[in-house]
Amino acid sequence: MAAVLTWVAQRRVMLTDQGEQLGKELAQAQAEVARPAAAAAAGRCPARGTSAPPSAAEHAEEALERIAAEVAPRLA
Repeated sequence: MAAVLTWVAQRRVMLTDQGEQLGKELAQAQAEVARPAAAAAAGRCPARGTSAPPSAAEHAEEALERIAAEVAPRLA
């Protein structure tokens, strides 16, 4: 019985440590997601190197360019 209680106590400590580590990782991931969103809200788009986020037309144009680049070699 004492062995089971010892195991449970050790397991609890291990799971508490894992929970703390996962909490830190979650906070880091949330910060990474928040940075681009904050940049877009501020009118900047660092991924594209422009001062404004892309318009719907620009998104569509970029998507069509990617599709054309993928399909063209298959058609040749």
